[in-house]
Amino acid sequence: MLSRPVLAKAAVCAGAFGVVASTFMPWLQSGQERRSSYELVSVARRIQEVPTAVIRVATFWWPAVPLLAVASVVVVLWGKARLGALLGLLGAVYVGAFALVFWNLDIPPLGGVQIGSTVAAATASSAAFAVALIANVCFRTPPMSRNERRSGDIP
Repeated sequence: MLSRPVLAKAAVCAGAFGVVASTFMPWLQSGQERRSSYELVSVARRIQEVPTAVIRVATFWWPAVPLLAVASVVVVLWGKARLGALLGLLGAVYVGAFALVFWNLDIPPLGGVQIGSTVAAATASSAAFAVALIANVCFRTPPMSRNERRSGDIP
């Protein structure tokens, strides 16, 4: 049977995969074309219809989402659960907020655009990623003391 820390790490890896995969799924359908979130950001920036400075900054940093997810997983697997949780929570909140903002964003030149259920999937997977990271921090095994290491009572 797997221990809680192993299960929590597996959950973090699965959550990160879900977040990154959802960013590459079709977020936008215009006519026969389906576009990922990265193409949506590119189109929105190209037609210069990103309405506020906050959304402009969010779209500028959007390509860093996979890097942030991978960094959080690597840090958690290296045993730095709190730092990994912080990175992962940052990424999960960013993806969730980004998905909700773009779901409700009205970009006139893209009239007739349908932002599909992938946006909801991105939001749900980012929430699951956050929960997995919190579980990893809460249930991880405390580090062994020096006395435990010296005595050889390592399980």
